[in-house]
This record gives sequence, structure tokens and C-alpha cells, in this order.
Amino acid sequence: MNQLNDNCCAYKPNVPLGQHCCRCSRSGFLSRCLGLQLSGIIHVHLSVEQHRRTILNNLFTHRLTPRMTHMMDKRWISWLLILTAIGGIVCDHEVDKDPQTECKADSIPVVSGDAGRLIINSTVKWLDKTVCQWVINGTAKTSPFFYLAVEELILGVNDTLEVFDSAKKSIYKSSGSLWPGVILLPTDKDMQLYVNLTISQPTGEFKREWDVDYGINSPSVQLSNIDGSGRYQLYFSPNADFGPINANLILKTKYDSKKLLMNVEALDVGDKATVTFDLVEKYANQSWPAKDATAPDFLLSTQQQINVKINGLKFNKAKQIKGLQMHYELVDTCSQYKQLTDLDVDNMEDIRLPAQNELKLMSSFRCLNIFEHKSTDAKLSLDLLSHKFSFANAGDLITVLDGNTRYSPALAVIEPHFLDIYWKTQYLYSSANKMWIMFESPQVVNATVNPANKLGPLKMIADGNYKRSVSVLIGHTDDEGGYMLPMVDMEKYSVTNTKDITKGEAFDDLKKLTKQLITKTPIDGEAVAKTYFGGSQEPTGQYRRTIGVALGDFYITCPTILFAKLLIGSDNKNKVNVYHYYWTRKLSDRAVPCADWMGSCHGSDTYMLFGDPFVNKQLYTDDDRTVSLNFMKTFAHFANHRDQFLSPNIFTQIYYFDLNFITHIDLFFFLFSGSPFFDQLNDNCCAYKPNVPLGQHCCMCSRSGWLLILTAIGGIVCDHEVDKDPQTECKPDSIPVVSGGSGRLVINTSAVKWVDKTVCQWIINGTGKTSPFFYLAIEELVLGVNDTLEVFDSAKKSIYKSSGSSWPGVILLPTDKDMQLYVNLTISQPTGEFKREWDVDYGINSSTVQLSNIDGSGRYQLYFSPDADLGPINPNIILKTKYESKKLLMNVEALDVGDKATVTFELVEKYNNMSWPVKDATAPDFLLSTQQQINVKINGLKFNKAKQIKGLQMHYELVDQCSQYKQLTDLDVDNMEDIRLPAQNELKLMSSFRCLNIFEHKSPDAKLSLDLLSHKFSFTNAGDLITVLDGNTRYSPALAVIEPHFLDIYWKTQYLYSSANKMWIMFESPQVVNATVNPANKLGVRSQSQGGSFFIPKTKDRTDLILTDKTTPRLPIVFTYYTDVGNQLVLDFNEKVKLPGNANDSVIRVYEDMSRVGKPLIDLRGGAYPPDLVASNTNQLKVEFGFKAFNFGFINSSNILNIATGCHATAKGDTSAYSLTACADMCSWFIPDRQNSTGVYIIQFSHLYLPKDTDGVSIAQFGSDKPNTIFEIKGPYKTNVFPEVILPANGMYTLYTKRATCDKTSVDSSQLFGVSMVYADKNINAQSMTLTKGANASIQTLNYPNAYSVGSDQKWDVKPTVNETTMAFVTITDLQLTPGHQLMFVAKDANITFKSDAQLADIGDSLLPLPFFANLNTQLVNVNNTPITGRGFRADIWPLTTCGGTVTVDPKTGGKAVTPEKLDGVSQCVWIVKTTEPKDKSFNLIEFTLNHTKDFDFNKLKIYDSNTIRDDHRLHFEYFATRQNTSSSNTLIIVLNVTDPKKDIIGFDFTQTVCNGTRLCDNKKRCLLDEFFCNGINDCGDWTDELHCNGTQPQPSPSPLPPEKIYVHSGVNGWVVTLVICPLFLGLGVLGTLYGPRLMGRFGRGRYREFQDFSEVS
Repeated sequence: MNQLNDNCCAYKPNVPLGQHCCRCSRSGFLSRCLGLQLSGIIHVHLSVEQHRRTILNNLFTHRLTPRMTHMMDKRWISWLLILTAIGGIVCDHEVDKDPQTECKADSIPVVSGDAGRLIINSTVKWLDKTVCQWVINGTAKTSPFFYLAVEELILGVNDTLEVFDSAKKSIYKSSGSLWPGVILLPTDKDMQLYVNLTISQPTGEFKREWDVDYGINSPSVQLSNIDGSGRYQLYFSPNADFGPINANLILKTKYDSKKLLMNVEALDVGDKATVTFDLVEKYANQSWPAKDATAPDFLLSTQQQINVKINGLKFNKAKQIKGLQMHYELVDTCSQYKQLTDLDVDNMEDIRLPAQNELKLMSSFRCLNIFEHKSTDAKLSLDLLSHKFSFANAGDLITVLDGNTRYSPALAVIEPHFLDIYWKTQYLYSSANKMWIMFESPQVVNATVNPANKLGPLKMIADGNYKRSVSVLIGHTDDEGGYMLPMVDMEKYSVTNTKDITKGEAFDDLKKLTKQLITKTPIDGEAVAKTYFGGSQEPTGQYRRTIGVALGDFYITCPTILFAKLLIGSDNKNKVNVYHYYWTRKLSDRAVPCADWMGSCHGSDTYMLFGDPFVNKQLYTDDDRTVSLNFMKTFAHFANHRDQFLSPNIFTQIYYFDLNFITHIDLFFFLFSGSPFFDQLNDNCCAYKPNVPLGQHCCMCSRSGWLLILTAIGGIVCDHEVDKDPQTECKPDSIPVVSGGSGRLVINTSAVKWVDKTVCQWIINGTGKTSPFFYLAIEELVLGVNDTLEVFDSAKKSIYKSSGSSWPGVILLPTDKDMQLYVNLTISQPTGEFKREWDVDYGINSSTVQLSNIDGSGRYQLYFSPDADLGPINPNIILKTKYESKKLLMNVEALDVGDKATVTFELVEKYNNMSWPVKDATAPDFLLSTQQQINVKINGLKFNKAKQIKGLQMHYELVDQCSQYKQLTDLDVDNMEDIRLPAQNELKLMSSFRCLNIFEHKSPDAKLSLDLLSHKFSFTNAGDLITVLDGNTRYSPALAVIEPHFLDIYWKTQYLYSSANKMWIMFESPQVVNATVNPANKLGVRSQSQGGSFFIPKTKDRTDLILTDKTTPRLPIVFTYYTDVGNQLVLDFNEKVKLPGNANDSVIRVYEDMSRVGKPLIDLRGGAYPPDLVASNTNQLKVEFGFKAFNFGFINSSNILNIATGCHATAKGDTSAYSLTACADMCSWFIPDRQNSTGVYIIQFSHLYLPKDTDGVSIAQFGSDKPNTIFEIKGPYKTNVFPEVILPANGMYTLYTKRATCDKTSVDSSQLFGVSMVYADKNINAQSMTLTKGANASIQTLNYPNAYSVGSDQKWDVKPTVNETTMAFVTITDLQLTPGHQLMFVAKDANITFKSDAQLADIGDSLLPLPFFANLNTQLVNVNNTPITGRGFRADIWPLTTCGGTVTVDPKTGGKAVTPEKLDGVSQCVWIVKTTEPKDKSFNLIEFTLNHTKDFDFNKLKIYDSNTIRDDHRLHFEYFATRQNTSSSNTLIIVLNVTDPKKDIIGFDFTQTVCNGTRLCDNKKRCLLDEFFCNGINDCGDWTDELHCNGTQPQPSPSPLPPEKIYVHSGVNGWVVTLVICPLFLGLGVLGTLYGPRLMGRFGRGRYREFQDFSEVS
């Protein structure tokens, strides 16, 4: 086994392991590889001893008779099919060459249009309106057309395929599933096609499959690998104008051994196009012009494929064409079309079947033979008699059609067990010159082809065409047919029913059974019954067994013995020895299910023959094993000594041996040929019965040719008891006259061959007695639809007439003592031997009419003469079941018996003795008998031809005694009312049962529910069924049909509610296998005051969900609603009223189906404001209330809305999408909350298009606070780019679309927007940050620098590291807010706010104590035509320890900034130094002095002459100096980077001074220092300092220069000027003359700038 690789699936004897291969196709089925042969071996379970091997080795290989083949048990013999690889051929699966491109909902793949495949993944969970898109580019090649070849597809009914050209114009569109086929589209070399496949309304993980080839590189398209049946179509773009083109379609089977069979179902490809089919029988290369509107009858391929060529195909959108549609299926190569020429000759044309070499390789086959005669006047017939054909396999089937298409009318469907019916029905004629014969064998077991099997086995025997000098052993049990009887009546003949039937019942049943046996010539059932029950010595208690014996004789015993007799009769030289055994031993019921009242059942002998007592020891006794061993010895002895089986020298007990060790004979052998008894057997005898003289064994051959065994005991002839009323049969050639007292009118159901308009007539004379009415009581009838019953009075006036079949019932007619009635029954349009049945009692001697012996379901009617004037009369009708163990269940379907009459029903539940006046036009809901019968009494029945009445019509059926009607009184209690089922003692006697439980509560407001959960009910038998109806009539709507394999679905769907106070529960078990009753296995019905199940028709747009405080309901209260498909249900709340309870109480759960399994759409908690609308996404809705203290104000009146889909929806799951398709003034998309979630909903708009000022989109929030609009966009508004809307997932939201008007002139609703929702389990709107020493950080809005999300606030929580950081320096590096939004930084004793109009240039840096948080408010309300494009902000954050702070310089005392004495652990110090706000228009400046250590490194110090470090105006001290320095702004930011705690200690002294107002820059942000003037630098920031330099006006550049660096020092030493600068001026010459004074000025004033651009200075 270790050598078997993944490609190997079976071991083959005598073949190297590496050469065993199997190929798995894409469908998962194994396909046969080339080079494999099939060989069969018998694998037999061997156990006990050598005798079984002897039987198997000798008997089965040489002497297996048809009888023994029938007896073989599948548990002991199984056939194995062994696949043998020859020559080590390896079969690989051919893979697709074209690249495949898969649909991805989040991207649009672009592919080349040359060739490829488009597919969708069948396992993806699709959202509603998910669009799979592909872009197909041209390949610069010229092609007559572009094609999409659909190969595999599973699509929803609302899915849409649409193809657009490069201008986005739709050129093809189709909704719903397509058959595989080809879509032809116009194209050119520069084409660009867009293929959109929209997935609509998927349910859960709805499976979709789509596999499409595309291309332009060939005018031929093919569908290969066809491995089943289907349809193939040629589709066209309805708006296309292109062509003419010539398209080729190739359809090919997957297997070499198959042919294609196709039928053209539609052919419409244009007026001038022609279609040609190649490689087909009969119609090869024939052209079919579309204008003839014809198509070939069939297309049968000559080999594997069929080519379809279409020439001159032209598309014109002005004249639509339907295309080409073909049905295809596979048949085997034995299929053929044959044209016949011979006429009226003896020879027949054989039907082609697989040859011997083909059949060995087949596990199944389908051979189609289509015959057609050259002469159109000829007729064909299938001859099953001349060749005596027989089937070789049990499942074989022949279908014969009257024509040569698969849609021709059926002549016959011939199965093996009905073959003899057609065998003897010799002629199956066609109506024309064509016949279609399909021979199918779904499982080939016998793969041997007998060339003589045009002949049946009996014909072969008669002709001596079999092996001679053989010995045959046949046998049977004494009761071969008893096992069939439970299938006839599962109660009367149940294996557990010990009660025998009466002799009269047995006589009737055998008569009826044998009469119904299907034979060419009908069997006389009464003669058969008299034969088997003719003697008075028939033992009591054996009547059922006798019926089983008779059936066994018909089906098994007589055919087996006839086979033996034919063998003997065909052997003139007596070389055939036939031995016969008769088995009478009964086995244990555990081994063979055989009732005590049966004999030794069919198959009892085979269990013993194959040693079952030694294998399943627990089922048998030691005596059984002894009998089995002896029986096997007997067969082994026969196999070894078959020619001398009963020779005294070989087998000591010649005639019998006792296998039961008791006195009577269990097994008797005797020899037909060569036996002294054989001569005594006459031609009429066919079986031997022990203890009966041979001369008294006789057989009678019925007219059907089947032998019926008849045993006459004592020569006594017993006649069947006949009906008391005389019966008068219809005879078309005479008119019988009968007395009107009482009698029966019948028509022969079998013997008469009716012709059209045959009239059966009877004359009924009066009796001189007075009677209130005359009746015709119809008991059995089978009439044609055009048959007519008419009754005439003595004046030949019609007093009653009816056409077509009538239900059993009573016809009431006026009468008098001298009446004479004529009854005419006209037989119209019979076909052949059309079966008619009519059994009618008549009489005048009683006012009571009855239909007894009801053994099934049907209808009973009371008919009246339409022209009668009689009455008033008081007729009584009695309807009675045939069985004591049954009850009658009836429903009154029509009740119209006159204005003054009343109808009373007796012996019934609930309605017993209640009178029903017709004027009320009411009738009882049901009629359930208390025992076996129901009496119907009609009082004051009066007929008046001036006022017609319809009569009385009742449906009846049988139920068991476990059926009941129960009125309930308890309400809202935990206890349930159990459903009554059969008790243990009853169930043991039942083979099946039907228990009807009808429940009704006393209160009309109560509701009932079937509880499958509390008791944990489970079925006990596989075929059990529970039908639950919402009412108490059999016509009430169905709530559930519960089968065992679906029980868990209903079990978990706990609530099956009635809509009113009634429920009908039918429990049916068609076959009782497990007769044990478990007391804990119960079903119950519960009553409640509120809740229920309701249907809302599509025509009703709303209904009420009503809660009341009048009762104390049992929780939860459940309401379920459903409506028609295409509509949806919406629950309407009053959003202004809080729900009762607190946040821990689950008050209301809303589901989108009526199942309790699954997740609710929403779970509304107490104390919250509900959403105004919650839409179910389906046509079902369940509302579950779980809280007692209801405040009913939260539900509006008319609160369940029933509307068309496409407007309202509810989001589900982690991802959801919504788009409008309905045109309505207001639509909503509800997004439910997620309890205790910290995540968010991310809502994305694909676009927004609100063309009118009355259009709007808004989002409202619901929850603990009153409803609040947090998002609102009003029209006109149009954008393709819109920021994400992010909302906390613990809130409820509704997105509204509002339009003042929506009509045909409005923009299509689907164009307004597209929106989707994704749930993120993390709050991406809230960020937390812990600052660590020395690690700068930043915060920014989501999606920065793109538009930030809106909807809910974005928050940042900035925390310190313990004992490390105490404050943070914050600088805003970028800021752009959407109008209406604001950014806040909040810390202890600090609060900074930036509104949406804040400019970055005006924002200074801040020092905030830690911790602090930032909050960006992003709600959008009342936005009108304003782009939402704010990119948000970014802020850099420097964590600081204890060094730094904000210094406000006091005008009088000044201020200080000093490092701590110890800088250990400090890496950075930042001070923000500010002046006080001036009281006048003056501008304050800061003068400061720096104190530092001797070795202080000035490179560590940065002083920004600005309120932000973004503005890089810095002051730089090159040397230590004690003089004061002055800022040009009112703020300094001092940054000290500490690297040496000892040397980096510094201090500042600050004083405040004032800038002269005339020296301010125009922007009022800086003071114009002397060195700023005309230095070519934009020191002010607005170029004020460079005005009027050299007499010109500077022109500001479009973009500002980089921020200036300002360096401050204490002066320049003279040696630097003398030795460095002056010589530099001399060397520069002219340049020195121009720029030297300026540079000197700068150095003189203690300032200089690096790398500046002077290009903007004039």
C-alpha cells in the first residue's frame, strides 16, 4: 500500500502498482482511462466449513439456475469490478490553456481580449449588488466578432450580466441564469469591453459559479468535455448592428465511447442566414434556412462531436432574432439512425445493443435506435413476441416514442417486471413512419451477450437451445407470497397483527387482488377466490396465510415449476434430471421478518443455504444451525453427485429426511424424471403438497397464461357468498328491466370493448309501494370525462343529467308507486379497451342510504334532479369505515340543501347533534367520528326547480383511534398539552398509523404553538411525518411539514405559531418499524394570550402588531409575519418613546426570518430610544418581546409595513452594502448596534448625486439619547469623492434618503449613491499614545493627507511614562478642517481650540501638561453644495521632563527661564516665552539676556523668534555676551538639547519692551528692526521690509520662501573686518562695491543670513 501514489485508486491483480491510474475530472467523478479492461469475479463471504466452498466452487460456476440467482442474498454475494491497467498507460487530465481571471469585488481586472477565461469563486460570500467587473481590451487584431462562451454557471434569478462598449453603452444585457452557450458581440481591433456580473440578493454563502471563455482569435467556439445533459444557446446583443458573419460552434463529448444526441428547440438566426449541422446522422451537411422555420427532428453525432455552422448571420436591432437553442445529452456508440426500405416482410430490423467486447467495459449504457421508413405511409411496430426478448439486468428500461424526437408521444415504457404485459401485447404501432426506441441499462451486472437473446428463455427451452444432460434443483417455501401482503394493507396484514380476518374478508380480498393483477387477459378473481376458499375444511386463523400462498403461487411457485416441466418436456431422451424441494421450516423473527400467521416466508431457505446461522449466531438456535448444516450438505452433495442425487447408493434417504427432528416433514425431495410418481402427474398438475394424494393436486391455467394452484380437498366445492341485492349488468345489445324495490346496476369492467356512444340502459319499474324518494347510490365508478348519465321519467322527460365522472354519492329523484324510470349511461370516446367501472345501488324502500366499507379517502356527494319538485323529505346518510381501528375524518366542502333545511351530524367530536341551517351559509370546520361512522341527517329537504340547490359534498379519509379533538382552557402556563399518539399495546398491532390532533382554545384571542424543543422530541421511524396547519380544517394554510431529516431545523426553530386559536397536527407513520414507545418522547402544544403567526397579502400595505396589558403573557412573546415574494416587511417604531427596562434587559429582538436559529437583526435594550424603522431584508419578519413591563407607546399603530423591495434594508454582518432601486419619497438603511462593542462602522459612499434641492441624505443616531441627526447632505450636491463616515458600533444608525418627488421624470434612484458598510472591531477613531523620554511622536487624522473621515469625533489620548515625562511640546504642522468642525486639545488647566476657519499661519506651538487629549469633532449637518475635502491635521509632539515651560513676561518684573540645578535624565528643555497682551495698539517685544556655563555649546540652543518652530526665524548666539537682545515678535520658543548635565545649565532673564507702531510690519506680526530694511530678505513675511528699495515694488513669489534663520551675536571683532572682509571687497571689485556696504551693515548690526535667495529683490 505504501507504493500507491495519489493518482492511484484501486489495486489491480498481476499489474505493477505504478501502472494503476485513475483520473479525477473537475466534477469530482472518476472517469475511465484508456487501456483499462473490466473483469468480474465473485467475492463471497466464507465462514463455516468446506461445504460452502463446494457449493460456491461447483454450483455457482456451473449450475446456477434462474431460481438460485433469485435466491442469492446481497449480504453474502457481492460483485466487484476490477480495473486492470494494460501496458502501463498513464492518463493525465488535460488542463486549460487559456489564462483565467477571477472576479474580485474590490478591484477590476483588465485582460487582453485575445483569449482567456473569466471565473467567479464559488465559495465567496457575496453581498447584495456585488458587481464582478472585467475590462477586456482589444488586441489590434481583426475579428468578425467577439464571443463570450459560457461553459459553467450557477446564478441567482436576479443576477444580471451586462456588457458595455468603450463608450459605456450597454450592448448586451440578460437577467437570471443562462444556459451554457455563446454570446456574440460586435467588435473591432481597438475595442474595449466592460463585462459586469451583478450578484443580487444572495442568502448566506450563496453559491455562484461562472466559467466563461472569451476571445476574438477564431470564428469557432466550442463546448468540450460534455459529460451530461443540458442546453446550449447562441445569444445576441439586442442592440447590435453588425455582420454578416459566419460562426462555427463545436460541441464535443468528454468520452470517446459516447455520442451526442441533440434536439434543436429554437432556430431564429435571421432571414438570410443558414444553419448546417456536420458529423451527424441523416442531416449531415444539410442547410436549414431560418425562413422555413423548420429544424431537424434530432441530431445524432456519428462520433464524439457535432459541428454547427451558421452562414450569413446578421444582426439588426430593428428586427430582433431569438437565436439558437439546442438540448444535448449523451448516448452510447450503439446508438443509430436507420432508414428502412423493406415493407410487409417477415424479417425484422434488429435493435442495436452493445456488442460483447463493448459490454464488458460498460457499467451502464444508453442505446438509442431511431427508425424511419422511406415510405411516408408506412407504419412501424416493436415486436416483443417473435424473438421472445428478455432483459438481462434488473434495472433495464425501454422507452418507445411515436416519432423521432425526444418530445414525441410515448407509446410504452417497458420495465422488466412489466415486460410480459408488453410481450403479450404483441403490437406497439407507430402512427406514422417513425419510431424512437431508447434502451437504457443504468447498471450492467450481466455483461454476457447471448446471440440468441432475441429469443426468451422459455422459447430457448422449447427449441432445445440449451446445454443438455444437466441436473436442475428447484425449490420453494410453503408461503412465498405472505411477505407481499403488508404492502397491500399495512394494518390488516401487519407482521405484528395477530388478529385474523374472517373467511368472507379473505374471499373478498383475494378476489380483489387477483382481479387487479396485470395480465393481458384479465383473471376471474371470483373463480380464483372460490378455488382457494372452496372447502369448508380451511383451518380457522389461516385465511391470511392462504392469500399469501395464492400470491406466491402466481409470482414464484408456479413459474418455477413450469420452468422445470418445460425442461423435462423438451428432453425426449430423459437426460434432464429435475429435483424439487418444498421448504416448511420457519426461522426466528429476528433473522427473517416473517409474521407468526405466515408460513415459511420467501427467502427462508436461502438464509439457511448460505450459512447465516453460523455468521449471525445471536439470531438463531442450535437446531437452526443443524438444519443449515444439513441443507448445505445437501446442496454440496447435489453439486458433486448431481447425476445420481437420489440414488440409494449415494443418498440413503431417497425421498426425504427430517431436518426439524420432529414428526412432520420439513423438506421433501422427489424426482420428476425417472420417478414412479412422475407418471401420475397430469398436465394440469404443477406442484406437490405433502400429505395430499397426488391425484388431488391440480393446477388451473388462467387466461393470462399464469398458473394458479388450486387444491381441492375432499372434492367439496365452496361457493362465495354473493350480494343479497341482485345485480343487473349493462349489455349494449339489450335493455334489462328491473324492479325498483332495490338492486344494483353494474357495467363490466373488463370484458366489453366499448365503442364511441355505446349506451348502457336500464328500465326500473315501480313496485306499488310509496316512498319519499328514489335513490341511486353510487359506490364505485370510473368514467370518461365525456360519459353521460341521464335519468328519464315514464314520459321520457329528463329528470337528471350529469356528464363526466361523479364522486360516490346519492342521487335523489322524485318517484311514485307506479313510476317507471329509464337510466341511460352513454360511453363516449373510449380509447381501445377503455376501463369503465360503475356500481350503483338503487331502491325506494328506505330513507337511509349508506356508504360502508370505506377503506381510503374520497368524496361523497348528495345530488339532486335539477328539474325536480319534491319534498320536504328527511334523508339520512351513513358513512362507515371498513375497520374497527379507524375513525372517519370528514370536511364539508359544499352545503346547499335549501333555505329551510337543516343538517345534523351525529357521532362526531365537537359538533355532535348540532344543526346547521343553510341560511347561515356555514359548515363545521371538520367532522371527526367518535368511533367508526358518521351519520348525516337532513331535515326539511325540499327541491324546487325554480330555485336550484347545489347539494352536499363531503371529503372523507381514515385516521386512527389516536386521533382527537381537544378544547384547551389554560393560558400562558408552562405546562403543555401532549399530542396523542398510539399507546404501546396499540402500536404493536400497527404497521402504520395516522394520528390527527385538532386543538382549539376556548378564548378566541389565544394563540397556539407546537413545542418541539421542551420535550426534545425525536422520530422513531424513518418515514414519519408531521403536518402542522394553521387552523382546524384540512384546507388551512400549512405551518410546517416536518420530516425526520429536517427535524432539527424545526426543533431549533422553536416557534410554530398559529395565527388564531386553532391548530391541526397530523402525525403519520407509513411504516412502523420501531414499535417501542418511549414515555419521554413527547410532542406538546402550548397556549398563549399574545403572539402568533400572520400572513400579510401583497395587496395589504400594513397591519397591526398588537400588545395588550390585559393578560400576563408567558415570555418571550413571539410574532411572526410573512408576505409574498417580492415584498418585504418593515417594523415601525415610535422613536420618540423610550423602551421600558434598563440597559441589561433585552426588550425586543427583530429577525428577518421566522426561525429562532440565527442572529437577530437587532436586539433592542431597555432605556433606549428605538429606531423609527427596522426593515427585514426578506419577505419574513419575527418580533420577539422579552420584557414584562411594557410601555406600549414605542410601537406605532399600523406598525408592520408591507412594501416592495428596493427601498428599505437592514445591514447585516461585518460587511454590507445598500443601493436604492425603488422610487419613493423616503427610504432607509438601518445599521443595528453591537452591544458592548468598542469597534466602529466604516461607511463608504461610491458617489453622491443629489440633483435637486429637495434631495437629501442623512444619518440619525438612536440609543440612550433622543434621536439625533449626525450627518446630513442636501442637494444639489454631486461628487465622486467623499470621505469615509466612521461611527461607533455600539450605536444604532439609520441612513435616510429623502426626495420631495419621485416619478418617471426623476433621476433613477440607483444613481443617487452607492454605499457600503464595514465593521472594524477596533475603534480606529480613538488612539492612545504613551510618550517616552527622548522619543518624539506625532498624531494625525485618519487618511491624512487625504480627506479625513467624518461622522463621529476622532480622539487622541496622550499619556506620560511614569516618572519620566510631565509635559509635551506640541506643534501643528498642518491643518485644514471642513466647515463646522473644530479641533480641541484639552489638558489640566489648558484648553486649546481650533475652529474650521483657523489658518495654520496663525497657530502657535503649545506646551501642554501630561496627560492631555485631542478631539476632532466631525459631524456633518446641513451641508449644502460644499465639498467635504478637509485633509485634517498633523501635530508633532516632543515629550519633556521637568525642564521647560511657558513664561509670560510681566511688563514690570519681567521673567526668567532657568534649567533645573540637576539635569540628570533630562534630554531636552523647551520654553515658550510670551508677552502680555497690550492694552493699546502697541506691539510688545521681548528683550533677554542669556546666562550659561563657561564651556556651554551654543549649537545645542535654538531660539525661535516666532510663536511656532514651523517659522524658522531663529536667533543664534555665536559668543557669550551679557548684553540684552531683542525679538522681532511677541513670542520666543527656546529649545535646549541637553547632552552634558553639568555644562548645559543655562538661564534667561526676560524683559518686555514695546515696538514703535510705525515700525510694525503690515501684517502686524513682527516689528521692523533696522536690519530688516532692504536686505533682500522677507523678514516680515509679507515683504513689508523690502518696500521701496531702489525705487521699485517687490513682486511676491507664488510660493513663499523657506523660513528665515535669524542669527544674533554680540558683535564682530575688528581684526575680522580688517584682515578678512576688506581684502575680500577689494578682490570682488564691482561686486564688492555693490554689496560690500550691505554685508558690513549686517555684520555691524550683529546679524547675518545663510544661503538666501535674493532673486525677488529689485
